[in-house]
This record gives sequence, C-alpha cells and structure tokens, in this order.
Amino acid sequence: MSDSRKLNVIGLTQGANVDIFLLYIQQIRNMGQRVDKVGVVASFASHFNSSQNVKNLGQDVVVIKEWEIVKRAIERVSAVDFSILQKKEEKLAPAAVWKSIIGDRRLIYGRRAKYTQDYRVEFSDVQLWSMAHHFIEAFERMLNEVKPDVILGFTPVTFGELLALEIAESKGVPTLQLHSSRIKNYFALHDSISGTSEHFRSLVNKNTFKKKTLEIAESVIEEVFKKGLVYEGANESLSLGRKFQVFNVIKSAPKAIVKEGLKAINRESRTDHHDPGHVIPWFYTQILQPLKEGLIRFRLRSHKRIVKVNSLSAAKPYCFFPLQSEPEVSIQVLGRPYHKNQIELLRNLAASLPAGFKLVVKEHPRSLGLRPFSFYKQLFEIPNLYLVEPHASSMPIVNQAEFVAVISGTIGLEAIIAKKPVLILGHPKYEGIEGNMTQKCYNLFELADVIRILLANYRYDRKVVIRFLSALIEGSVCIDLYSSLLGKPGRYSFQNETVSVEDNTRTLARYVLKRINEVRGKNERV
Repeated sequence: MSDSRKLNVIGLTQGANVDIFLLYIQQIRNMGQRVDKVGVVASFASHFNSSQNVKNLGQDVVVIKEWEIVKRAIERVSAVDFSILQKKEEKLAPAAVWKSIIGDRRLIYGRRAKYTQDYRVEFSDVQLWSMAHHFIEAFERMLNEVKPDVILGFTPVTFGELLALEIAESKGVPTLQLHSSRIKNYFALHDSISGTSEHFRSLVNKNTFKKKTLEIAESVIEEVFKKGLVYEGANESLSLGRKFQVFNVIKSAPKAIVKEGLKAINRESRTDHHDPGHVIPWFYTQILQPLKEGLIRFRLRSHKRIVKVNSLSAAKPYCFFPLQSEPEVSIQVLGRPYHKNQIELLRNLAASLPAGFKLVVKEHPRSLGLRPFSFYKQLFEIPNLYLVEPHASSMPIVNQAEFVAVISGTIGLEAIIAKKPVLILGHPKYEGIEGNMTQKCYNLFELADVIRILLANYRYDRKVVIRFLSALIEGSVCIDLYSSLLGKPGRYSFQNETVSVEDNTRTLARYVLKRINEVRGKNERV
C-alpha cells in the first residue's frame, strides 16, 4: 500500500474534522508512505486551539485560519483591489467568488440560522469581497509553498473550502472530498464538489463486482422498500420531533453559561464568525425550538391543505417534493439557485404539473421549529399544493406518488430504488444514474416539458440500480464517521463497541491512500 514517492498534501478541515485529517495522515505515514509537506485550512478557532492533535503539529505545517482571514478582511476592507480580484476570478469558474460565499451559511445567512430562519447577512458587500480577496491570496501562497499532489477535504461548507476547490481545479490539482454514500456506513472520497464522482462512473462501466457486493446491493433495495435508507450519522431523534423538557433545560443551563464565559475571555473564539457561542444555541435548542415546533404542529393539524399519510390515496395523482433544510450544503452548493428560494421553486413546480396532479410537500424534520409559521402560510397560498403531516415517514409518500421531485436530497435515491420516476433539480451524488429513471431540469421555462418527458419515457431498470449501488459500495469505505470519529451523540451507528476510533482511522487511512494513488496516477497520465 505504501508509495516510495513523497506526498505533499493540503487538508480542508472545517471544525473537528481537522483531527480526523491529522490522524489519518499520521496513519498513512505509519503505513510507510512518505508525507513531506502538509497544509491545513482550518475554520473553527475554539476547536483548533484546544485540539491535542493540532498541538502536536510540527513547525513545517502551513496553516490558514479562516477566522483570521475574516478578521483581516474586515479590518482592511478598503485594501481590496477589485481589478486584481476580477483577474483572479477570470481564471476560475464563472462567479466562483459568489458561489463560495453563498455556500457558506455563516456569510450568507444570519448568526442564528442554524437555530431559526435567519436570512440576514451581517457582512457588507465589500467585506464579503474582501474575505474572498484575502483568502485567494493566502491560499495561492500555500499552494506555492506546499506544492500539493492532492487536496483532501470533507463536504465543503465554508467559503475557504469552496474557493480552495475552485482554485485547485483551475491549476489542475486533484481534489478529494469525503461524503456519506447514504448507504449504511459507506463513505467515499469524491473527485468533484457536485454530481457523481468519476471513480463511481468507472466502476459502473466496468461492471465487475464481487458477489458479496451484489448481495449487499440487493439487501439495500429490500431495505428501501421496508423503511427507506438508513445510514450512519443520521440523527435518531429528528423523526420523533423536539419536546420541551424542563429537567433538561435546567440541567444543561450551567454548562452552557460556563462555556460561554470561557469563550468570552478567549480573544480568537470571541471574534470567530464560526463560533455561535453556547448560551444562544442552548436557548434555541432547549427552549424556543421545542415550544415553536409544538405551536406550529398545533396550528397545522387542522389546516385544510394538510394531508394525512393514511389519506394520501385521495390526493392521487401527485408529485412529491421533500423540502430541504436551510441552511444546508444540499441546497447552497448542490442547488444554489434555490437557496432561500424554495417557495418560488414550488410555485413553478405546482404550475408545471399535468392536469389533475397535485403537489404534495413534506417538511424536513430538522426544520420544523426553525421556520416561522409565515413560511407555511406562503406555501398554502400556492394553488395545487398540499403539505403532508409533519414527521410522517417519507417512504409511504414516495410509494403512492406518480413521481418525485428533488433538489439533491437522499429521498431522490430512495425513490429511484423504489421504482418511482425522479425529477432532479440540483446536482446530487446520484445524478449519474443511467437510463430513463430520472430527468434533470435546470431551466424552469422547460419544467413542464421535462415532467412530460419523464412520465412518458420512464422505464425502471433493476440492473442499472444494482450496478450503481454496487459502485457506491466498492468505491467507498466502511467507517463510522459521525458516531465514532467525530463522537456526535444520538447518531445511527453500524459498528459494535469493539471497533475503536483507531480502527476506524486506520481503515480510513488505507482508503485515503488508495484514492490518492488513483487520482495521482490519473493526473500523471494526463
């Protein structure tokens, strides 16, 4: 598995992911691979400064701290030379700077967006341009110093990560980002930000899968028909709804207050735009969200446009659209034109359906209690639109739909497997599925035509589904990322307690090195 060639690498590491990156790089070294120069793009001051793995970094590691970029950009906002910034962007994809800004909820949404619908932008236009300008300069210096063979990251959620990926692509530096494959605990390093990774397409085309792989793929199909896809890292409590619990409120308050005090006396954490603090999140998650969710559920239950799952047959024929949570990479990066704008998308979708069709919409379980009731009032103003009861299971809705429309959510993959036509409006990881099971639409003027084509030409192809699922399995690695490596509570896990963090890290390191050698070899052939 080792490679005698030296390896230079840059890690794009938001939050606690910096620990995972550093741990698997050390494991790669332990496997005999020479890792020479390392760069780290970090984005969360509090964790970065307290991490023991970070403290063990050598002096030769090059680091970019996003919070320092933001601080410098605000302090030196007048130093932005737009002519230079425009020339730099000309070498990137069109509107690359704004794409990176829109992809970062901390820049394009308000500080409380994770806890309530907060569309306010707290930075000025020039400050946002300044952040991009300063990051591009810093990252270009890092590239010149590290000279990376590959850039490794996770699902990109910060403006720095997204800009770094754009710059890397413009310079021909291969990139790999770790994403969940939405099958059990399979995770994959993708070679593109959106859409289907090339290594999955290659596996599909080769179509030489192991017997065990095909058996797992068959079991996944059976699982979808029974309960939908269950994957590692999914929040177990979301389907149950939030409940106001006095004991938890009282128990958790002192800890939140103490942590808030520690943040206040730390200069870097105090000014870090990534750090929401502790008291405000405590107030929203423990008090406001549960109360708000209860009130909204009460107001919705008797509305004439609410459809109960056991009454869905009366709504047929219908198109099913699952709302995306906001903010979320699935809409900000994979469905950028619709961020903060799902209502208008639904208005167009409802008006593009065949005569007699209804549009049935389901709220994302994470968003109930975050959006104001006015959001649902706007939905109900759209003719032909109905909202299914909150926290209903998705699969019964999918099973009775004529077709499913998605931006980029997992329900789209479930629907394909469940033999339903799928209209794709964004760039999900499964958009590369071949055949006539899906249609893509990126121009709303063509929406009605595309829907007609989808329904007229739909043909379910089980062999194609099996091949795609098998590619996901063989092109991924089995690890418990969220529940084990990141230690997030209340998440689905697929490994028993005997599998340690070190076991997961070692498994991930072997896979990372394998994928590095694949993209490095491809890059050298080109």
